[in-house]
Amino acid sequence: MGYHKGDVKQNAVNIAFAIVQGEGGKKLTMRHLADEIGISHTALYRHYKNKDAVLLQVATKGFKQLMLRMAACLKVPDKASAEQLSDASLAYVEFAMQHAEIYRLMNGGFVQNDAANVELSALSNQMFEILKIIILKGQAEGAFKKDNVDTMGFALWSMLHGYVELILRGRERDDAEAAVRFLISAVKV
Repeated sequence: MGYHKGDVKQNAVNIAFAIVQGEGGKKLTMRHLADEIGISHTALYRHYKNKDAVLLQVATKGFKQLMLRMAACLKVPDKASAEQLSDASLAYVEFAMQHAEIYRLMNGGFVQNDAANVELSALSNQMFEILKIIILKGQAEGAFKKDNVDTMGFALWSMLHGYVELILRGRERDDAEAAVRFLISAVKV
């Protein structure tokens, strides 16, 4: 199969994303990925140093997709802040449920390179900022408690992450909307 040099990197990420989603990050090999792209594995190494470099891009793609889902909740400004926060929280939970292996990769600390960890940390912080923006809006509306926004956002994010982790580890899934409503009630006045 022929390819254009410019397509290899993006094709590799897209195909690796599908492989990780279907089989998990441990099942991805450079040889398997190269075969799926239709190039030699040596050609793939011209674009990516190793498997971790590919996985970093897959995790990055996952964070960007999740951020887009959460940020979409900000694009409905006339919606009450409690609804926006609920929508953003549900977007987080639903992404993790729909893309469990990608979510695990995003949160797995697989990368040893500090620069790569900085990149993932920056993306993660952007999601945190989305929660804080909505909480600040709710505080301005008088709908949310006037506690420290960083503390409130981090606590909410931690609870969402914990909820998702328990579900992904086999805990029986209950009603995600009810769980999110309960979490949001903690920040309401």
